[in-house]
Amino acid sequence: MCEITCDQFISSCAEFVALSAAAGDNWDIVRDAAHVWIQNNTVISATTKKGDDVIEDILDDITIDSVDDDNTIEIKAGNKELISCSYEVHYSSSYAVPVLYCRFWNCSGQLLGLEQVWSMAPLPARGWD
Repeated sequence: MCEITCDQFISSCAEFVALSAAAGDNWDIVRDAAHVWIQNNTVISATTKKGDDVIEDILDDITIDSVDDDNTIEIKAGNKELISCSYEVHYSSSYAVPVLYCRFWNCSGQLLGLEQVWSMAPLPARGWD
């Protein structure tokens, strides 16, 4: 079984964030009094089926020109919907491994259900389909 120490995790995070900056992926290191983790917050555009909330497709490289004071975006044109995504990688001291946490929500702030999130994954990632 493979394990890493917290110091190795922090060192790897710093290296990852440096590579991310070079690639333009916008990952950040976050520190509080007791923990260090990396995170990436982004917005993607998704195409929904007419009359259905299941997401079919994700388009990359979305640029947002303006955001309201309360950080909400009220944009929905045709079948396109903007989805906010938050990715965080934390260190699990119990298992001595990194853990990925993801949250996805629509422009009204409602979290997407598991079925909707999995439908956004590429087909090879959905081995059971």
